[in-house]
Amino acid sequence: YFYHHILFNLIYSPPISMNVHGLTTKLNYEKGAKPEAGQFICFDHVRFYVGNAKQAANWYCTNFGFEPYAYKGLETGSRLVASHAVKQNKIIFVFETALLPGNLEIGNHLIQHGDGVKDVAFEVDDIEYIVNYAKKKGAVVVKDITKEEDEDGYILTASLQTYGDTLHTLIERKHYKGLFLPGFKKHSYGEEFFKSLPKVGLDFIDHCVGNQPENMMEPAVQWYEEILQFHRFWSVDDTMIHTEYSALSSIVMTNYEETIKMPINEPAVGRRAVSQIQEYVDYYGGAGVQHIALNTQDIITAIVALKSRGVEFLSIPDAYYDNLRERLSKSSTKVAEDINKLQKLKILVDFDENGYLLQIFSKPCQDRPTLFLEIIQRRNHQGFGAGNFKALFESIELEQNERGNLFYKDYNPTLQYEKNYKLLVKALRPGVKMLLPVFLNMIVTLFLWIGLYDMKQERDNPFNLNMLSSEGDLTTGSQTFDGILNAICLIFLIGLISFGLLALAIYEFKKFIQGWLAFSLISVLFGVFSIYVYDFLKLFKISNQILLTIIISSIYGTVVFFTKKTPLYFHQLYTIINCSMVSVLYLRSFPESTIWFVLPTTILWDIFAVWSPSGPLKRVTEKAYQYNESILKFMMFTADNINENTNSDGNKMNYNTENSSISLTSEGDEEYYNSSTDQDQNDDEITTESERMLTEIENWDSSENTEPEYELDNHENEEDINNNEYKVVKNEKKITTAMDALNDNNSVRLGFGDFIFYSLLIGKSAADMSIMATTSSIFAILLGLLITLVFLQKGDIVVPALPIPIFLGIIFHFGTLYFIEPFIKQLYKRKLLFEKAKKNK
Repeated sequence: YFYHHILFNLIYSPPISMNVHGLTTKLNYEKGAKPEAGQFICFDHVRFYVGNAKQAANWYCTNFGFEPYAYKGLETGSRLVASHAVKQNKIIFVFETALLPGNLEIGNHLIQHGDGVKDVAFEVDDIEYIVNYAKKKGAVVVKDITKEEDEDGYILTASLQTYGDTLHTLIERKHYKGLFLPGFKKHSYGEEFFKSLPKVGLDFIDHCVGNQPENMMEPAVQWYEEILQFHRFWSVDDTMIHTEYSALSSIVMTNYEETIKMPINEPAVGRRAVSQIQEYVDYYGGAGVQHIALNTQDIITAIVALKSRGVEFLSIPDAYYDNLRERLSKSSTKVAEDINKLQKLKILVDFDENGYLLQIFSKPCQDRPTLFLEIIQRRNHQGFGAGNFKALFESIELEQNERGNLFYKDYNPTLQYEKNYKLLVKALRPGVKMLLPVFLNMIVTLFLWIGLYDMKQERDNPFNLNMLSSEGDLTTGSQTFDGILNAICLIFLIGLISFGLLALAIYEFKKFIQGWLAFSLISVLFGVFSIYVYDFLKLFKISNQILLTIIISSIYGTVVFFTKKTPLYFHQLYTIINCSMVSVLYLRSFPESTIWFVLPTTILWDIFAVWSPSGPLKRVTEKAYQYNESILKFMMFTADNINENTNSDGNKMNYNTENSSISLTSEGDEEYYNSSTDQDQNDDEITTESERMLTEIENWDSSENTEPEYELDNHENEEDINNNEYKVVKNEKKITTAMDALNDNNSVRLGFGDFIFYSLLIGKSAADMSIMATTSSIFAILLGLLITLVFLQKGDIVVPALPIPIFLGIIFHFGTLYFIEPFIKQLYKRKLLFEKAKKNK
């Protein structure tokens, strides 16, 4: 099955983008690096929780052409659950129900969701690597690696929590030769009857679609990217796929070999009615599997058989086929099947210049309008029917209208506008929350730069850098060339240090990294601050300058502000002051116009460092799980995020939106447990700042993972085999890693370096003696930061916070200095001349 998919993808390799009847859909995103180990082979099976497993299995056999395959229940020794597995070629559905009262897991699932998919299982190779990697990335492990065996061998399984209440069970079965899974026996009830029905011919699971509540698609997609190392394969948004009433956005996730496709949908807001995605979410009670697509090589024969078995499909209007014939007549793609037959059976056709697909959708398979099945046939086409979405939506909307769900009774356009307004406010809040700290940092910088140093560069300051300067011995003779060379050298130095620290992080030289960070912290808290204190005392000619400098600097450096007992605003205040001091230090050290050349190069560097696959900031973020959360206090500014309830339906999956330079994170419900730490986390212990810093630095590596312990259960007690109550993997102590902190949506984070470079721009702008230019630069930086936080951080792992604010700041500064301000002055002069002439007249 796996090699069949590989061969299929090699033969029918799709283009990078497709034009589907005027719709441009993004296809085949960059796959990224191949995982170091572990392989997702194919869909193994889909497990349903139902009220009556025997009847559900019989219904799918009768209607969709499945045959009884395997059984687990009272007759096989299972005392808690009954499971009926049905099969059709490579497709296996398992229907599971509780045998005894009081089974809360299955009972609560049925109350909340009705009959539906609980588990989409994948066959994998090297389950140990996949699960360990998922743990490091913060996955919720519902069942750790467990060995299950019988006389036919053994399998290794583990279950991960994905969106909603859905699981992904990973199965490594290379050592198992049995029928299906240990504990299952062959079950062939009604075998002769089912064989007498028309053969359907469904071959394998093509894809499995998950619906999400509003604004939860990107977090779900990010989960697959981070936890399972899947990549984006195909996508459309509501600008492409919509009707008069509803719309959707969709991103298809796939494994590296592209044998498993998991489309993720969400409803688009702002339409006039309730979309079918929203209807699903409402009736299912949250995120879940909406439909399963089953592949066939002969869809006409399959649909004829299915209809004769009693399956109901959505009806497509004849006008769709009239339009289809017209479009096909203008296309080089030829459909081998008779269009008249397709029209009679209501089969949809989607095509591009490379090939086509045929698809049809059943009506819901249960009373709730939730799960349905799709039958699909592909002919050199790897899309997902974007060209059919409009016709499909209109057909579904007719069904919704019959159910009375197209417009809810309480639907009110005014309420919808209010809802959209609230969504807008919610999107803006993280950015607005960070604007005040950045603004205060720039004001403090200007206060020190102007009030203490009168905006003068000083070659004799203790941290002066030996750079090219027309005022010194080293110069090219041109300020421009001096500035360019200085900028290149500085970026090279930053890159050298960044890649050096990255190498140390990769090879886990944690003691060296701890020493580096400790030295940096101490130098700022005591060394840099003492310079400003001494200069301040010197400016006002206060006596005992050295003694007072030592006393004040010691107090500043040892105040308790990183302990858990200290309010967050202490940390925020210190961050603003420290970043301002470092900024002014650079302003005093950089010669002439060097900063104007350094700033553009930092834009390019930030883009590379954060977005490039080999960028040091991106790579360092991936190592965040190895460190305690305390490290972020020394690297990032943290602001409260008043965006609450980002997990709309209490999902156990950690929906998060995080950045490297900018981090918008969410407090998850899951508990991520690693090995125990040697650090005593007694909340009542109060330490001084210096003691606390050294303690935290020494314990940043306390979140190392241990090797997994397999539950090598030989199942001597048969009841243990059938106990479906999964264990949550726990250790004695809960460790909060830096990765966990980045996944905490109660905070918004911004890197210290971003504060420093923002202030550098403002300080240099002020040196040009233009209040208007400086004010416009401040506005531009705040505007750029807001744009970055609102529009760029949509689910990306890391987002650079420098490019847009710095670019806008430079443009606004020079635009105001050389164009707007002279223009205003000229207007003012003309006004004065006009008034003078008027008086003389």
